[in-house]
Order: sequence, then structure tokens, then C-alpha cells
Amino acid sequence: MELFEEHSEDDLFFLLSNNREHLLYSLRTRLLNLRSTEWSAGIFGDRYAIKNDLLKMPPRVHGFFLYKGTKFSDILLEHIASGKIFKVTQKSIEEYKSFKADDTILFIGLVRWKNEWWFSGSYYSSAFNSDLILDEKNSIESRRVVNFLDQDEQAVTDFLKKQESAFLQFNNGEPIAFMPAREIEPFMQNFLDFFNKSILPSKKEREKALKRAREDGILNHGRISGQSIEESTETGLVFFNHEHGIEVAIGINSAFPLKNNPYFNIDQSDQAVAALLMSDEFSKGLAMYCIEHCRKDLPFFQKENRDPEMLRDMDFLLRFWKRESYHVSPEVSLIGKPT
Repeated sequence: MELFEEHSEDDLFFLLSNNREHLLYSLRTRLLNLRSTEWSAGIFGDRYAIKNDLLKMPPRVHGFFLYKGTKFSDILLEHIASGKIFKVTQKSIEEYKSFKADDTILFIGLVRWKNEWWFSGSYYSSAFNSDLILDEKNSIESRRVVNFLDQDEQAVTDFLKKQESAFLQFNNGEPIAFMPAREIEPFMQNFLDFFNKSILPSKKEREKALKRAREDGILNHGRISGQSIEESTETGLVFFNHEHGIEVAIGINSAFPLKNNPYFNIDQSDQAVAALLMSDEFSKGLAMYCIEHCRKDLPFFQKENRDPEMLRDMDFLLRFWKRESYHVSPEVSLIGKPT
């Protein structure tokens, strides 16, 4: 009841409508970790051509856009954070004639169906706001919303391979490093400096790359994953996940009985392994690394013949436990063009 008391009727319609669209187009079910489009495609089966159209549907794009005008039968919307232009069919927004080019900002959701973008859910509009524009252009999170649309997959893969190679050199050949949580951010900064020097040996090249990033609006100096880890008294780890890059985890070092982990405590290992496997906070890749390299030395997998039973069903279980982190995309945004 508090939700209804704190919001107007229009606000509630907007919130509920967008929540419905998120559930419909983006959320994955715990069972098999599938989106609604994938479930629908399975129901239709191979007899219907619509199956392929459903499987090709990308997740819903939701964020701030600047109205740029119209072209033929399309409404042109610029995704503020990335500068990407979306051609949205006029059939989906009747009120577009009241918008003002380069002045109207829309907070709106879009879905692509058969190579055509459609408005989805509810939207609200406002006049031009330079502060909002600047905030969005400096937001890495807002940029990531559209990364999947036109990111060069091969370029991202090649970049991750270079970064992984550098991480192994930096960390004595190991893909995982253990340390007090307060040391993670300095470790990360030292590694990134090492990596940048490995791919851009000269100071002039590094300055040019920084200039391109600034021109693209990237001035991000935030904390890793938004966590305030420098004040934590726990231990943590830094893991290079080849699926999406560097991953930081706090409080589960006792899930890894490895030679380079001085913080392993066998009495705490059951709790750490359970958290690693069942929490959405930790990726499938990190969980699988534990299983592949550590399970024979962990009591958790030896109890009551648990090892063969759990391993047999592990993919099913991880899909259920890690609804948000089972499927991951690279945490990389390739920006700017070399000059």
C-alpha cells in the first residue's frame, strides 16, 4: 500500500508499465535462465517462421534519448550516452508531432522487431537539460545499455585476450589473485597501468587515447562495480574471467584452496562455496573455476556423495541460482577511433 500512497496515478502507471515491459523483454526465468522470447520460440517450434524472429529479438533498450526529428516514416532518437541514432517507426508513437527537435528529451524503452524499432512501455518527456546530457555522456552504465547492438564482437574478443595475457604476466601466471579487500583498488590500478603500457608503449600514444576517450565523454573515475571496498576488513579476490573481463569478489576466499591463497580457511569453506555457487553476485565463470580447480580439496563436494550428483546437474543449478549473472557480456566498451 505504501507504493500507491507515495505516487500519483500517472507515476504508478509509468512504473507498472515499464516494470511489465522489463519482465516481458529482459528478465530471465530461474528455470533454464531463458527470456520470454526464448520460451515463446520454443512453444512455436520449428513449424512456424516466427520462431526465428523471436530468437533474434535483442533485450529492450531503456534510457534517455534526444528527439532529432523525422525521416520518411521514422522518428529519429539519439541515445544520449552513446550518440547512437535509433530509427523508431512512427506507428508506435502518435504524439511525436508535439516533440521539438534537439530540445525534447525522452526517457523511453525501445524494442526491435523484424529489424524495426518500436516504442515499448511508457515514456516521459522533458525540455533540454544540459546537466542531464553531460551526466549521461559520462555514464559508463548508460553506454553499456546499447553495447550489444553494434559492438565488434571480434574486436572485443581480441581485446579481452590481450588483457588476459597481460593479467597473467602481471599476476605470476595466475588468473586469480587474493588480497585484503582494501588492496584491491590499488591492485586494479597498477594492473591497468601495466596493461595500458603493454598495448600503448609510448607516452604520446597513451595521451592520444586519453584524448579520444575525453572527446567521447568518458571521464569515469568511479569505484569498481560501485562497491566501497577500500573500507572493508574482509579479504577478496580479483579474477580474470575470459567471458567478460576482470571480476572482483569479496568474502569467498575460503572457496579456493590454492597455493597462492593465504586466506583459505577450511572451517569457513562450506559457507564460502555455497555463497559462490548460489549467489547471483558471483559469476558462473568464477564458480566453474572453483569447481574445475578446487573441488577435490573442498569438503563441500565430498559430503554425502554430493560430488557426482551436483556436478551432473551443475549447469541446471547455476542457471537457476544465477538468474542475472549466468549469461554475461564483456565488460568492455570500445570507444573512439584511432587517428
